[in-house]
Amino acid sequence: MITQKMKYALKALLALADEVDGGKQRPLTIEEIARRSGTPKRFLEHILLEVRNAGVIGSIRGRSGGYVLIKKPQEISISELLRTIDGPSPPCPVCRAGPISAARIAPTRPPAGSDGFSPKCSGPIWS
Repeated sequence: MITQKMKYALKALLALADEVDGGKQRPLTIEEIARRSGTPKRFLEHILLEVRNAGVIGSIRGRSGGYVLIKKPQEISISELLRTIDGPSPPCPVCRAGPISAARIAPTRPPAGSDGFSPKCSGPIWS
């Protein structure tokens, strides 16, 4: 299950990714992101702070400032965003289940040293 907080984070990143044109990007204010993503501003402030602290987005101060993506959109994975927003144990059963064993038709344990994320959730958000 994807949390509402995660949905808001994805919508905010999509709004920022829409502003990437080649190597250039126009900063978006929190008001613009809230309007485009349909996210309440009071929740968005906390979400953007978490994503900024994770190094995915940056903020620019000043009159023409706002938020921008630090990473290229194709370098941002859903698993990275899940860990940032929902912590190390995301509520997504696909991510935590590991690979499916055809012999038992049951989830197998992730390999030692693995974070338990499956390739389904660890690929890029944008391709």
